Amino acid sequence: MLTDEKKKRIESLSTDEMLFEINRGRRSRFQRDAFAYLKTCYQKRLEKNKQSSSEQSMATNETSGKTKIFLSYSWKNSTIADALDILFKTKNIQLERDIRDVEYRQSIKEFMKRIRKSDYCLMIISEYYLKSIKCMFEVDEFTKDENYRERILPLVHRDTDIYNGLGRTKYIAYWQDKYDEMNISLVGLEDLDKIEALKELRQIENIKRNIGEFLQFISDIGNISFTNEINKSDFEKIYSIINPSDTFLSEHKDNDGFFVLNIPRTLHEKVMTWWKQESKGYTDDLRYAKIFTKKEIEERMEGVNWTKKFAAIPIHGVAVKLGQNYIPFNWRFKEILLKNKDKIIGNKNLYLSKEDIEYLI
Repeated sequence: MLTDEKKKRIESLSTDEMLFEINRGRRSRFQRDAFAYLKTCYQKRLEKNKQSSSEQSMATNETSGKTKIFLSYSWKNSTIADALDILFKTKNIQLERDIRDVEYRQSIKEFMKRIRKSDYCLMIISEYYLKSIKCMFEVDEFTKDENYRERILPLVHRDTDIYNGLGRTKYIAYWQDKYDEMNISLVGLEDLDKIEALKELRQIENIKRNIGEFLQFISDIGNISFTNEINKSDFEKIYSIINPSDTFLSEHKDNDGFFVLNIPRTLHEKVMTWWKQESKGYTDDLRYAKIFTKKEIEERMEGVNWTKKFAAIPIHGVAVKLGQNYIPFNWRFKEILLKNKDKIIGNKNLYLSKEDIEYLI
């Protein structure tokens, strides 16, 4: 039985958070009835906002100047794509991505052509990517522009053999084989029956002609190598190209106040959740978090369970090291706080038992 409280919690999620949980499937923190209700809420949210979001998107594109980044990847590398999606969200950037931006019955090929209109293309290059006709179509579209070399953000899987001529030749040979295979399959077909197949054949021909030059370029520039995950330092390298002047929290670098972390909500939601400004409630965005003085913290510590439920994080020297406003509660960011636990007031270990989480949330 799904409680009203659980429904409200699901309804309070942003559209991106709903989609993220849906894509996680069995790994989602919402299961069974809650997961079904999550999908229902997501569909209703899409229907309700379809027209307004379309108009808002047009207005935003015309006036805000926000950076557009197209995410080009193979679905076999969805885990890395999901991680990048979340990391860019921490910088208030929503990647253009097929699972979010291709609507029901919309042409996938037309969506892929939007790659040329993006400011940057983030490419997750792997064996799967280089052997996918859809991915290579995106590469073909993107490289039509003369300035594509200044707009490409490549990540290359460690097992992708592109750093010598022999390795690159393997991919050219792969598409040559695909071309020959398709050509043979057309033998005996009437001309009218060949029309769509010939379009795909021409596409494969373009790939086999251009992939060598593309891989030569990628192997010749500095790129980021990955295996099963993308680490924060590599992400910062990517982001520094997009926004080299970003100074998140720089205005607080000398602030001797505190942000207050709600421990049970953080542990339950898997994202750092802070005391909100000027009103009761909490936020997962540090820009809207309340700044406390040390005196205010000491006064509140007298409350029941305060030192168990909350952790007051010094802004100067600790919170600024987190480097972003939306912070997943994973080992990277948790480690930053734990290394400075002697400066934290309250729940220094950022830990609660399951029973305490249920009781205090």
